[in-house]
This record gives sequence, structure tokens and C-alpha cells, in this order.
Amino acid sequence: MLTSSTAALLVGCDSLEEASVAIAAIKAFREGGAAAGSGAGSLPAPPNADAALATHIEAALNKAPMNQPKTIVMRMLRDGSPEAWVSYPDMCKAFQAEGLDPGRAAAALRDLSWQMGQYLPPQDTAGLARKIEVMAERSRAGGVYRYRLTKAGRAAVERFLGDK
Repeated sequence: MLTSSTAALLVGCDSLEEASVAIAAIKAFREGGAAAGSGAGSLPAPPNADAALATHIEAALNKAPMNQPKTIVMRMLRDGSPEAWVSYPDMCKAFQAEGLDPGRAAAALRDLSWQMGQYLPPQDTAGLARKIEVMAERSRAGGVYRYRLTKAGRAAVERFLGDK
């Protein structure tokens, strides 16, 4: 069945087979499945892509003043294992433990997101729902947001924070 969205996609494809592959990739992306560039037949990521992105993220972090709330968020994300998610409520608890208003956790996340959008090249944040996602993945489970550093984000934050 040819729908209007399928017809629109066909305009940029040379065949129905190409359109089918494109539609499957879009569906997988929308369902949170395979990321662009990870499926069979896709182009491999350029060599050193993560290293270049990490350098861009670190430069973006260095362009705006750092404050205690942003440092707390980045430290929490850095100190967890690469596979571990840090929930927003856990961030709020850490802020309380530091004597800060827990609501400042949301402000710190928004500030980091703004920083990524402001100082990274547009191609680094293209297609992301929130600009912070270039540095830290974001998901929602059970109505609660949670975060973990991307590979490039982890490298950048480790270099940026050093021993902090």
C-alpha cells in the first residue's frame, strides 16, 4: 500500500527496494532501535569519529563558565560505569547531599544542553531531540528520566574534569 509518507520517501529513492530499506531504518530509529549507521549495509563511522566528537564536546565545555551544579552532574555521570544509567531523582539526592536545591539539577542539565547546542558544530547535534544527548544519552523508564555518558561524552568529561 502506497501511503503519502511512503510516496514522499520514494521521491528521493531510485527503487522500491531502496525505499523499503529507508522506511525500515526510519521505523527502527523511531522505535529506539538501531542507530543510524549501525545496520547491515550502512557506511561505517569514519575513523576517529568518537575522538573528534570528544574533542568538540570538551571544547564546548571549556567555552562557558563551569559551576558546582554542572560539575556535580558530570561527576555523577563520569563516576558510574559506562553501562550504568543515572536517574534524575538520584541527581536530585546528590544535590541535596551537597547542600543545594534539588531543582538545580534540572537547571544544570538544561545548561549543559544549551552549551552543547551553542558551541558544537551543527553536524554534531543534528537529529538529536535534546542537545545534551551528544554528551549523555537520555531515556525515560517508568516516568523517570535517566542519563549516561556517550562514548565521546565520557572521554570529553574525563579530560575536562580531570581529578575534580
